Amino acid sequence: MSIYLKFISGAFQPRSLFIPMASIILGTGLSALQWPVDGSLFASCIVLVIIAQTALNLAGNYQAAYVNHANATQQQGDRVALLRLSYAMAMLFAIGFILLLSVSVGFAMPSILLSLSLLIPFAITVRMKTLFSKAQLYQYKKVHMSFWALANGFLPCVIAFYLHTAHISDYSVAAAACAALLALLISLSKQALFIIEQHQLIEAGQLPQSLATNLKWQKLVVITTSLATAATIYWLSIPYLAGICILALPSIVATIATVEHLPEPDIASAQTTKVQIAYFAYWVLFIVGVML
Repeated sequence: MSIYLKFISGAFQPRSLFIPMASIILGTGLSALQWPVDGSLFASCIVLVIIAQTALNLAGNYQAAYVNHANATQQQGDRVALLRLSYAMAMLFAIGFILLLSVSVGFAMPSILLSLSLLIPFAITVRMKTLFSKAQLYQYKKVHMSFWALANGFLPCVIAFYLHTAHISDYSVAAAACAALLALLISLSKQALFIIEQHQLIEAGQLPQSLATNLKWQKLVVITTSLATAATIYWLSIPYLAGICILALPSIVATIATVEHLPEPDIASAQTTKVQIAYFAYWVLFIVGVML
């Protein structure tokens, strides 16, 4: 097997697709309130999500193998191949996204602004992962969290809606803002894992201040997202059955409580996975309620 195929197969991580795919489903489902859903367009969005996430995972694998560990012993040829492949996949995503945009809605000021708002953070994220270690990026956690929420929660929803309807509505923006808010929870859970890995033998009653603050922010995000979603449904006349999305919240609360009482790396890693699944379930249930 070619080394490039090995790198791509290693970068294909289904868990990382939950967040952007849920946001695509949210935007596409909301567009159905105004316009029939184009199946081929939806499938194209999913393919682009897979390409984009593969590029990010390739950059992450490069970071883990060659940037986090200064004394990495891997061959120089493998290092260059992985770096080039991550950039090539990022370029493939950018070209595919621009082509899809031009075919579906053409180039107008809204589409140009949406393109820039998505492609610029995406390119910066790929570049930062190939330059800085995980510890170095943690120093820029506010920027990282903003990029994550923008590129995985807000923009996929708004762009999917725009591709189907050629305009942006108030409820698509409001729902996308709620998605971005909940996406912050994934960044916070990853940071909680990083904090726990940096400390040893953390006791439940004596959490580091950084971890205690992180868990408080996680609880605040859950509460704020539920209230913001309810307000969006009420004020923008979205079908009330969309509120069944709240059924996904107890599992998120349970993971936060588990990390708080068992601050261990394995528990924190499991929380990150469960929060991503819960995010997917939250917005899929939301759209199911809208369709009902």
